[in-house]
Amino acid sequence: MDRDTRNLLFNTTQALRRGLEEEFALQLEGTYDIMPDGTIAATPPSNLTDREKLTRRKIVESIQHRRAAGESDLDSVAGFLREAAFTFLNRLAALKMMEARGIVQECVSACDSQGFNARGFKEFSGLAPGLIELPDGGYRLYLAANKSALGVARDVDTSDFHVECIDLLGNKVDGDIGVAFLVACYSILRKASPVAGLLVMGDLSIQGNIKPVRSLVEPLQVAMDNGARKALVPIENKRHFLEVSADVIEQVDAAFYGDIRTALMKGLEMS
Repeated sequence: MDRDTRNLLFNTTQALRRGLEEEFALQLEGTYDIMPDGTIAATPPSNLTDREKLTRRKIVESIQHRRAAGESDLDSVAGFLREAAFTFLNRLAALKMMEARGIVQECVSACDSQGFNARGFKEFSGLAPGLIELPDGGYRLYLAANKSALGVARDVDTSDFHVECIDLLGNKVDGDIGVAFLVACYSILRKASPVAGLLVMGDLSIQGNIKPVRSLVEPLQVAMDNGARKALVPIENKRHFLEVSADVIEQVDAAFYGDIRTALMKGLEMS
């Protein structure tokens, strides 16, 4: 990449971020009663929706966290605005890169004076024509859904999670429970019961990749002894299934998965 192109990218990025900071500052003051000088109204405006009240609470908590770290009232709001603009711009850039690579349908491009004409958005709004009645024609909802391929972006944004893990045996051995945790969360958010007698095996990397278990023999044997009737197993462990005893194979139905969506569909009773 030559110097002129690098300079153009740098200047464009800076201009976009400044524009976002200015827009977010107007929203903080006009919608949430959070002033640029750091003044925050003690109570949220009475006209806010429940979702807006939750958003305001999260914003205030973020600003207060910065103040607890030593920032002034003025700097804490300015710092929040910079971080919010940077994050928002990064997400738009990520979606644009995913479009270019064919990972998602066109979703942030093709915006003109007539509205949003991205192919993905047209298909989305065609499936739910009532979205056109929303103030933004449903485009914000489309982006939120696109943010989470599992379709729980709104639930996650408006829910608080409290997780407690108890080491019942007291042996301080790490548990590979990443996929099981996600299945449990999705079950709660979608109000879908797990399949009866379900054992969930496999873990998640920080990038979201499925991590196979080290062995199937002992976990499946213990699961069968404790009444398990079905096990979700990473597909990379399929070759290890030959090591499992015939009794376990007969009693526990193994359902292999290669991605999270498949694990959820096979592990939950969803209509």
